[in-house]
Amino acid sequence: MYNEPGSKIDKVGWRAFAVDKVADKHSPKLRGITFGKRIGVFFSREDISAGIVGEPVDGIYGYDPKTATDLMAGMLQYAQSGGAAPAKPAVAPNAPAPAHEKK
Repeated sequence: MYNEPGSKIDKVGWRAFAVDKVADKHSPKLRGITFGKRIGVFFSREDISAGIVGEPVDGIYGYDPKTATDLMAGMLQYAQSGGAAPAKPAVAPNAPAPAHEKK
């Protein structure tokens, strides 16, 4: 989920309260419960919800707003795709851009 096209997470940011308490500051800490061949439940001991809202509250052990938002976007993309990598649209070389992409 961390490396999917469009939702790759290269850098993990932490709230000030959590920075000194996290052993591995470079990796997200999401966990998952699998059902069959896909993850059915994501969970994290580190807070995501306050980060998504962007509230500057002290005492929150979790991700900074950008990282929390990126993690949630990745989870939603994973769920929407049914756990499969998003398909890239097939475009012929030198094909004109679709009308909605022309500027």
